[in-house]
Amino acid sequence: MDSEHQLTRYLTSHIILPPKLPQQVEDDRLELENQLLGFVEQTLSDFLVQAPSTHASAWNVVLRMIVTMRYVEKDGELQSDHLANQLRAIRVGDYVAVHLRAQNAGIVIHRQNEDSIIVETFEVSPTAAQVNGTLGRLRRTFPGLCVVIAWTQFSDTEFLHELSECLRQLNSGELTKDSKRALAAAGEPWDSPDPFMVSEFLMTILTVHGKRQKPSTLQKWTRDHALCEQVRKPERVWRRSPLWLVVRVASQMVLQRVVPEQQAHAQYKAFMLYLTAAVGSQALRFEETPDILHVIRAKLARRNFKIHSKGWDLEQFVADNAKNVITGLHGRLKTIWQAEQNDDVMPVPSLQGSQPSDADRALPLTNSLPELQQRIRSNTCNEDEKPSKPGLGSNAQESDTFPSLPQSGSWEGKLLDLADREATMVKKLKKMASGNGLKKMPQSRCSQLLTGMQAHFKAVQEASCSCPREMSATWLLSLEIWIALDRVCVEEFPLLGDYTTGIPKNFLHPLLLPKKEQLQRLGNIERYMESRQRKATEDATGLLHDDDHSSFAVRFFDQSKACKDFRIRVEKESERKRSKKQEEWNKKLKKKESMIRYAAELECTRNQIPTDNPEHAGEGCQHCIKLQEADDLKIKQLRHPLPEDENHLKAVIFEIKCPEYLLIWRDATWWILHELGRLGETVQPQPNRSTKLPLGEFKPLKSVIPEGLNFESRNISLTASGLESTKQIKLPEDFGQVYIKSGLQFRLYDAKHKCWLRDQTVPPSIKGQCTLKLPQGTYSNLDWASTTYQHDQNAAMANQVDRNRDLDFEQYMSFCELRAGERLQWPDILIELNDSHLQLEEEATGQLIFQSIWEAGGPHRKNRITRRAHDHLHDRDFCFKLLGTLDRIIDTARSSWKRQRTMMKVLIVLQRILSINPSSEVTDATINLLSESRRTCLAWCRGLRTRLEKITDDEDTSETELLLHRASLLCCFGYDVDEEHLDKVLNGNESVSNLIEARILTQTSRPQFDELPSDIRQLALWSTKSSHRLQPQLRKLVKQSSNGLHEAVSSFLDGDLLDDRWASSEDNGEKPQTGRWLHTRMMPRSRVGTPQVVQYDLLFGNLFIDKILIGKVREDFANHPLFCHVFGRGMMHSAASTLPGMQHQLLKTIDGNQFHIASRDDVLIIKVKTSQHNFEILDPKLFKGDLPDRLVENHVHWLDIDTRTVEFRPLAD
Repeated sequence: MDSEHQLTRYLTSHIILPPKLPQQVEDDRLELENQLLGFVEQTLSDFLVQAPSTHASAWNVVLRMIVTMRYVEKDGELQSDHLANQLRAIRVGDYVAVHLRAQNAGIVIHRQNEDSIIVETFEVSPTAAQVNGTLGRLRRTFPGLCVVIAWTQFSDTEFLHELSECLRQLNSGELTKDSKRALAAAGEPWDSPDPFMVSEFLMTILTVHGKRQKPSTLQKWTRDHALCEQVRKPERVWRRSPLWLVVRVASQMVLQRVVPEQQAHAQYKAFMLYLTAAVGSQALRFEETPDILHVIRAKLARRNFKIHSKGWDLEQFVADNAKNVITGLHGRLKTIWQAEQNDDVMPVPSLQGSQPSDADRALPLTNSLPELQQRIRSNTCNEDEKPSKPGLGSNAQESDTFPSLPQSGSWEGKLLDLADREATMVKKLKKMASGNGLKKMPQSRCSQLLTGMQAHFKAVQEASCSCPREMSATWLLSLEIWIALDRVCVEEFPLLGDYTTGIPKNFLHPLLLPKKEQLQRLGNIERYMESRQRKATEDATGLLHDDDHSSFAVRFFDQSKACKDFRIRVEKESERKRSKKQEEWNKKLKKKESMIRYAAELECTRNQIPTDNPEHAGEGCQHCIKLQEADDLKIKQLRHPLPEDENHLKAVIFEIKCPEYLLIWRDATWWILHELGRLGETVQPQPNRSTKLPLGEFKPLKSVIPEGLNFESRNISLTASGLESTKQIKLPEDFGQVYIKSGLQFRLYDAKHKCWLRDQTVPPSIKGQCTLKLPQGTYSNLDWASTTYQHDQNAAMANQVDRNRDLDFEQYMSFCELRAGERLQWPDILIELNDSHLQLEEEATGQLIFQSIWEAGGPHRKNRITRRAHDHLHDRDFCFKLLGTLDRIIDTARSSWKRQRTMMKVLIVLQRILSINPSSEVTDATINLLSESRRTCLAWCRGLRTRLEKITDDEDTSETELLLHRASLLCCFGYDVDEEHLDKVLNGNESVSNLIEARILTQTSRPQFDELPSDIRQLALWSTKSSHRLQPQLRKLVKQSSNGLHEAVSSFLDGDLLDDRWASSEDNGEKPQTGRWLHTRMMPRSRVGTPQVVQYDLLFGNLFIDKILIGKVREDFANHPLFCHVFGRGMMHSAASTLPGMQHQLLKTIDGNQFHIASRDDVLIIKVKTSQHNFEILDPKLFKGDLPDRLVENHVHWLDIDTRTVEFRPLAD
């Protein structure tokens, strides 16, 4: 192959990008790239000869830039002296573009005016992970960084020499070959390198000599391929020419800045069409293969179509040139095809004179006849499946305080029951707070409040998998319950109001609260906390430290007559026992003295015993025996029941006489501070408090503790920090050794978490529990940027070690800077939505944006509902800018159902605007965009539903099912607005129909919850909970008109057979006022027989026919070879069968026929009943060996049971 032909192949591969690409890099790549530049230069020169003079100024700048690119490079090496000369001589308005090969970077230098130079850089080839992880084209923004330098500084000879030499070394890789950072950042040898030496090293140095400036950017949808599987020689892996991308980006940058943007885009596309035609002319010269010719022709046609679809004027010479090349390519392809046809002509032998015999015409059906006869004799099956009847979930029984917790059921049912419980609790708390419900509240009710709070929190935690958004709502409710308890206790015991609560001022700032009503409740909580703080005179440690004169226990004792009386009683009882013990001691002391006197009267036989046996008493010395008996007299010690220290004494008595109200308050407060705020993590006890003696087990007190007082049932109680036991001792001379004072120190101890309360000094925080977790992947080690807004740009620069090499510098900085400042989050969100370096389809960017939007943050000075972080949403102009951006995103996303994560971000931004901004104009515009978003999601659902019915590949089916499920969830979630706006969002038959259709799709397309990706599982939780809020409004609208409901259900069932009169069901014990179930009737398709009952559940969104849930066809049916042969592998739905003996019928009809399915002895039965015939579809393997394979494999075999005939119908029909 000669050099020109080789260049044509190179141009085709890298400019046209055909489906079949080279599997390794071309030989002489550097020379071919130089020839590519020459080809572009020559084509542009030809273009300028024919182009109108209005195009000349811009394109001449581009031409000079390309000529310079060739001049400053030789054999892939930059010539630093040539580059310095070009930069020194650069004219105002001219550009110099350089491709730094070793750094995977492009650099464009532009003399803006007489006084300044602009240096801009960008990454050229994306990483293989970015290329292979993107469906279709990759959206990229150029340039990345921009520095402005004064011309006087830039034109300095020494500066230009150093800059040119630096660029030469960067291009060759000399500066990075021994760099530790380069070695650390190096990925696979075939992957594109990280351009950090340009974006971070070079641009930082240039910033010292100039200043950073936000670049004027352009966005390109680029195509690339990374052939990285089974790499044998990594250095030979093929990638699309990076030089070609540098040429395109630099050319488009020139045009965008010289002529108006629309004209620049039109001129650029026109030249690309002209260049593509030039490649086509080259291909015609060298008689390329038909596949390449066809791809070039398609590329030309596509470019021509896009230009005309935009309404741009195309210069006649460009259009004529493209048309001529397309015509030439078409003619060449036609010639090749005719030649192929002529070569493939085969003569057909004549059949004249051959007559088939009877044997030729006979079909013995040796294999299939017995089975056919059996099918005709028995055409029914056993019903082995009981229908799943609609149920009401766990009809929660209400106690006198709160509803009981759901005991069992699906995660969805539990979550809805908990949502109902939460709403009830909020209403009751509000009612109690507004009336006198908190005054004189009985202790039993307070106890129910505590246990209800703890049980509800745990239940939500389990049902929502600790989802931060759902847990935030539960935190809010828990604090409201605590406030109710606190009010009761402060009212009953005003002394409690002298102490702060111990709950930090910013404790609830991390909550994720999407609703205005939640922000209002948060403001109320904060106001109460601030009021308590202002009135308090003592620190909260006084509630936990019981050895201080200012502690709550000591002060309560001083004010309590009951405690003082109890002390007197204990001391009287103690004095009685002391007197009794002293009397015992006196008696034993007298006995001892008597024994000693008696022994003194006896003679000691010590001198009569040999010296080698000193144990003479054992030999019968009565004197010594009596002395020993006197010495052995013992007495048991008695301990004073109360501590010697006065403060400890008062604390002990307070613990014994503590009112139940205060015990409940203490448990509730400690539960919030420690179990939730510290997740139960404890500080290890100090050595001197490592042993424990609970107050209830201290024997000296047991006799005086009131009957029925059970310390073991308390989570928190006084416990001694050491053990002191009484024992039998030898009778002492001092009674003080018999009756001993108590030196024990009793302090509060948490038996559940095994910790001393005063040792737990770590400030409680719920930040970690209210932070959306970043998924594993490119962004996973940037959680510090998502967790808080207390970092800045410098922190992002300093933490670059956390940057994944698949994440380019601009994306990294955009991600880290989005939350850099509490008040800057919304402006940053607007910037990213407008000109995003972030990939909006990335799950991690969604978590980051959701965290910014939902996190409450600190209160606003004037308006607690707004909060500081969301102050911008009160600005009408800001909101309209944001809405305009969202409108453009919706319009772009409408054409692709793979933009679902982007749509999720749009919906959440719109919901937040609606909840914060009070302007009626903003409200109306936001509601309109929400409506557009829901329509887009529903259109996706319908398209995906149709696609699912046609898919034959299992992997595609699973992927499409997930897309359908997410799209339907998004449509439902689009109705999740504040209650004050609900009547505007859900307000007519169309909105009712769309919501019900989406909810039925959600139920019928849902995979197992545990198998869902994390972001869909999260969306499912939010969408499910919103259905609880929507039910009353939906019920009201359906009661006014059932047309919307009827239309939605008709999209799944045959509307002609469905009665349009819907009534409320009160089966299964449902209360009439709830109206959760609606039902109507549906006639059989034959219009003969018993009508079927159709039921719809307004809460769950389930649709039933004859109490069988409509859903996906059973997995064993859908995977059966016969089912796949007839219907393919697309997702299909079924309901109860109207045909006797059959179990299910497909909802989808084919040519007006209703298909019924059942199973008998592991054999799948498929039947169709028409007005005249009964058909059963036979398994094609039945005819194997009896009929030609073509009649077996490519046909469906219909057995007419009445006429005993089998029809062979082609699968295509």
